Amino acid sequence: MRGRAFAGYAASDKLIYDGKIDAMASALEKMYPIILEQFEKYLDTEEMLQLKKKGPRIRALKVTSAAAAHETAWPRSGAEGYNQHSP
Repeated sequence: MRGRAFAGYAASDKLIYDGKIDAMASALEKMYPIILEQFEKYLDTEEMLQLKKKGPRIRALKVTSAAAAHETAWPRSGAEGYNQHSP
């Protein structure tokens, strides 16, 4: 009976209750209103809507400029363009 707090109790590796989930849930319940308040303060919804409308045009320009940059880039391996001017 040595080492046991209660008669008939045996220690096991099985977790009976994990309070981490409840602790995280209660912390998030307290933080959520504060986080949303900060989002409303720093993010302008009108600006985000305007950017959303401009999104396809911005992506098209990005793809076009990336393709142009790729065409003018130097060859990356020795096989491409090596000794082009040699007879």
